[in-house]
Amino acid sequence: MAFPTTVDSITDNVSVLHASQVLGPQRITVGPTYYNVKSDQFNGGAVGDGVADDTLAIQAAENTATVNGGTVFFPPGIYAAQGIVKMSNPDWLGTGTAGSILKLKSSAATGTPLVIGQNFASLTGTTSAGGITNFRIARLMFDGNKANNGSFSVPLIQWFGYGYDMDSFGIINANNTSLYSEWGTSGLILSPIGLEARIRNFWIGFSGQDGIEWAGPHDSMIGPGIIAGAGRHSFWSHGNGGACAIERVHCWGASQDWSWFLDTNAYLTECQGEDGTVGAVWCRADGVQVVGGQYFSTPIAFRIGISAGHASVNTHIRSAAILGITSAAVDFGNDGGGNSLEFYTTGSNTTVASGTQSANTLIKIVNSGAGGAPNSTYTHWTNGSPGLAIRDTNPPSLYFRHAGSSDVSLRNNSGVLEMRTATPTTPMAVSQAGQLTLLGAVSPGTPAGASQSGQLFMGSGAPSNANGNNGDFYLRTDTTATPHFYKKITGSWTTIV
Repeated sequence: MAFPTTVDSITDNVSVLHASQVLGPQRITVGPTYYNVKSDQFNGGAVGDGVADDTLAIQAAENTATVNGGTVFFPPGIYAAQGIVKMSNPDWLGTGTAGSILKLKSSAATGTPLVIGQNFASLTGTTSAGGITNFRIARLMFDGNKANNGSFSVPLIQWFGYGYDMDSFGIINANNTSLYSEWGTSGLILSPIGLEARIRNFWIGFSGQDGIEWAGPHDSMIGPGIIAGAGRHSFWSHGNGGACAIERVHCWGASQDWSWFLDTNAYLTECQGEDGTVGAVWCRADGVQVVGGQYFSTPIAFRIGISAGHASVNTHIRSAAILGITSAAVDFGNDGGGNSLEFYTTGSNTTVASGTQSANTLIKIVNSGAGGAPNSTYTHWTNGSPGLAIRDTNPPSLYFRHAGSSDVSLRNNSGVLEMRTATPTTPMAVSQAGQLTLLGAVSPGTPAGASQSGQLFMGSGAPSNANGNNGDFYLRTDTTATPHFYKKITGSWTTIV
């Protein structure tokens, strides 16, 4: 028998293979052993027609690979199954997500997943450092067969373990959560395996609940990938699932509540959150970091870009784009303080920022949407907080806020520099053509009747009665002259000092 040089040349009727090269009569083994689930050696062999129950055949191949070492191989086919127990060490390999499909059998028992890690039931919810480890799953599609399992009530895949890989895979049509991963400790394992899981190059779609529920292992690496059409959250982290590095993962779908629901710290880099009915990212734990990426929606009421409060601290958002959000680009909820946010927002925002911002939370916003003011930059600017805003409104304005909404602004109104307060909204002073005009009442004292205006002029020499209006002042700058301060009364300049 000639031995194949690649796994793709394994045929259905071969039981056990070594990926090898053939040099004349001599076989030189260069790769692992592959256990073909269709081999009749394994409980008569899997059928792979999507109808016959292939659970026992797949489990037999997994058990053999666990004892002898090697890889469980899934040739092209649709393998109907339920309750397959995954052990430590054996890898699973298919021929691609369109070729090798592991499918939950129709009318499956509601409380038993498609695949479950060994001892999951006794380990979940504990602080154990045990669980399955050192395995890789690649080039497989997992199908929850939602149409024929409408009452299925548990995650389709359930792991309690660490140090494993899932690569180039898909999960679709789970009636509940697609992938649940947990590990029981926040400690370290110093071994060649490591504690981190690595989840990459995936497509997870149309989960009835969450796309991924991540409760460990911590410090894992996730992405790139896509999570689409989740029924609740695309990605939910909690428990010991913190400190995960998540890169280039796009969560989208109008059926989800939140794209990213983070009950642990997580580090999102160039990710996306799209069309959550409540919002894109909810930072519910300390130390969340969001760097780059886009968080956006089709305009629907009550949508929030990023919620960075709710007692969280040390949340850092840098260079993120928040687009088309109708409720608020950023919501502070119950801001715990110490957060730092810098982002760009545009679209149909009605409010740039909502909620109560802590005094030691820093924020910088570049806004080109309708919310707040378009084409504007805000620094530490929410209701009740001191801050500075540069607004490209008509006229362009520089706003200073001390507390509450007691704003003072400088604005260029058709070439006239105006200083205004929120109340009254008319200018307090204007500067034009080298003169300063004071408008309205000036403390102390409030005059009766309508507010009056007055201009302050400066120059050398005595003032001319042909210039100025009643109520104006003139300061004579040739200092040796006496008098040097005048007020115009009933058409004439009258000496004051």
